[in-house]
Amino acid sequence: MPIHLNLHLSHKPIKWFFRIMISLGLIILAMFLAGSALPEKHEASVSRDFSSPPDTLWAVLSDFKDWPTWRSDLKEIRLGHNSFTEVSASGEEIDYRIEEFSTPERLVTRIATPDLHFGGAWTYEISSTSTGCRLTITEEGEVYNPVFRLISRYVIGHTATMEKCLSDLGKKVK
Repeated sequence: MPIHLNLHLSHKPIKWFFRIMISLGLIILAMFLAGSALPEKHEASVSRDFSSPPDTLWAVLSDFKDWPTWRSDLKEIRLGHNSFTEVSASGEEIDYRIEEFSTPERLVTRIATPDLHFGGAWTYEISSTSTGCRLTITEEGEVYNPVFRLISRYVIGHTATMEKCLSDLGKKVK
């Protein structure tokens, strides 16, 4: 009597694997196409009022070396000539060029690191108010990768980093 081994392998796991891979591919393609429909450049602004006078806020804002003491996302700042490098808490390094430094009301910094998925400038403007001053940060940003562009606009939000900066600054300056 011959012995028959049933070596029938199920194809269900393989089918599911391919279905998942095709679905992921279609999701990434959809994200790429949706991101491609968005403009590469954007502008966004946030503001916050402070009870301190403009000179006090300017002193903190213009002391780049001290930024890691109040910005929770920074580990270190390395100063250059009309430039600085931010080292994030995660170790990422981004170079910035100082384009305008108008005491005590306007500071413009621009990303100078090449080959990032994003670029642009932040303009910090301080104006007097009846109770102190207002800081407005305006981002003129560029997101080059369409998938990152979609995520930046709809998941993270163009103002998230600026809002975090204002929140951190509010803990240092009242």
